[in-house]
Amino acid sequence: MTRVTRSHSAFSIVKTARHYLPYQWVSLTTTLCAAMWFGTAVIAAEPTFEPLFPQGQYEGWTFGDWSDVSRPQPTDGAPWRIDDDMLTGLGKKTWIFSGEEFGDFTLRCDWRVLPGGEGGVGIRFAPQGDPAATGLEIQLVDEKKYYPSGAKPEQKTGAVYDELGPARSAAKKPGEWNTLEIDCAAERIKVVINDIVVQDINLDKQTAVRRKDRDSLADRPRRGRIGFQNTKGTVQFRTITIKDLDLVETKPTEPTNE
Repeated sequence: MTRVTRSHSAFSIVKTARHYLPYQWVSLTTTLCAAMWFGTAVIAAEPTFEPLFPQGQYEGWTFGDWSDVSRPQPTDGAPWRIDDDMLTGLGKKTWIFSGEEFGDFTLRCDWRVLPGGEGGVGIRFAPQGDPAATGLEIQLVDEKKYYPSGAKPEQKTGAVYDELGPARSAAKKPGEWNTLEIDCAAERIKVVINDIVVQDINLDKQTAVRRKDRDSLADRPRRGRIGFQNTKGTVQFRTITIKDLDLVETKPTEPTNE
């Protein structure tokens, strides 16, 4: 599997013996002490947002079936299209997912579903199985048309799909653009749609097993693939960027819905 090659020049940190820099900053004193202690130069820089699809290419990304990403897509034809900074799902019941793994990060993008559409964003999932089961999936959907009998809380936009309903309804009408930010810091997951916090979770406290065929959220991995899902209709993402925080030790704030 070809992996995305992403420049980490913005994160040029020499990490001897996996020495992490605290709270996303480092003082001159700390830098000099580290250099003297380890006998090496240490250069630190604030992580910056980088495009997940540089130059509008998805080299290193893989297409997989919506229910098991290790299987090929179930229908013929291109499942996704990328134009400059816009990624469009073409209703082929698929995921497009990274070859690279991520642990702590902030992901930002704009998104929209056209009427009747359904999709999602997967985080920290394995390269086999259903991302909603092996990691977490943030649901994005036209609730009224996709669930004509009514969506359950854990099926609504902003839900951790099949697990936790959103704290509030935040999405605009189908066809309109929305903003999305997903912040992952160890056990803390925060999801913001249109500047409204819809999830603020401490995974360590999510010990309930809601489905017999799945682990509790507390037992899900803290590192894995990132991906985008489209099961029906059209879903679009644009200006997809990520700030990789794996090189920096962060101090999570106290979550609001545990």
